[in-house]
Amino acid sequence: MGFSMPSLPSLDLPSPSSGPQAGMCQDLEAKLDSAIASLEKAKNAMKNPLDGIFSQLDGLIGTTATPVDDINSALGDMEGKLNDAIPKAPSGIDEVMDMLSKCSILEEDMGKVSGTKLEVNFTSISTKGFTDAISNALDDLQSLAEFPIAKALEGLKDLLAGFGLGEIISSLDGFLNCLDGMCGSDISGKMDYVNNLIDEMKINDDGELDMETIYKESGAPSDSISNLANIGNKLSESKDSASTGIADATAGLVDSVKSIKKQSIVDTLVEAASDFVDISFA
Repeated sequence: MGFSMPSLPSLDLPSPSSGPQAGMCQDLEAKLDSAIASLEKAKNAMKNPLDGIFSQLDGLIGTTATPVDDINSALGDMEGKLNDAIPKAPSGIDEVMDMLSKCSILEEDMGKVSGTKLEVNFTSISTKGFTDAISNALDDLQSLAEFPIAKALEGLKDLLAGFGLGEIISSLDGFLNCLDGMCGSDISGKMDYVNNLIDEMKINDDGELDMETIYKESGAPSDSISNLANIGNKLSESKDSASTGIADATAGLVDSVKSIKKQSIVDTLVEAASDFVDISFA
């Protein structure tokens, strides 16, 4: 899958070379080139993982796909492990206090605990726990031919998510349209460059992997591709469920902590008032 991009073409910006319009056009081209550089950085980061995935897919050619019943059974086992990794909303104050006492990252003096900090920390810990569960569940299924590839694809998807490619591609479209409409520049060279870059990365306009293209270009058997799509769909469903579950559990935890703090304040005021009464009538 070796690929060498041509040199990034320059634009023929409008004349005169000075004045408000020319300055804005030069600024737009600089921002466009910066966005393209971000896209190139993502491409370089994903090159080896993507090459590895195509190599794994190539290994499926001429082989027999895992029986569908075996895939579905494995997915059922995996779903159970992933569901166990999704935190449940705390059922009461005692459970919240127990949770906080067992986690040094979450534990603070209850009177000073920050709801925002608690939410961020708990969400981060829960998300990592679920991500680790996916990795472990897929590791347990390495003997089935399609699962190592599914794990590699998940790793590449996670890598791409960190680059925010959807936003980058959207900004590229905006810069190109402005340079075309406002500056009257011939953007065809840079547009071709961007399109070639996106095609080589096997991503769509949302900055996500174009699985249909990857499967088609791999030449892997249709039964194996069907299994991979099945696994991918299950992982996507599980991630959606985890996102909802973690949000619900986080909200429940924060609400419970607020309730504990409120009760603590009330108890303190009652105790202070009682002490005042005792002093007054002493």
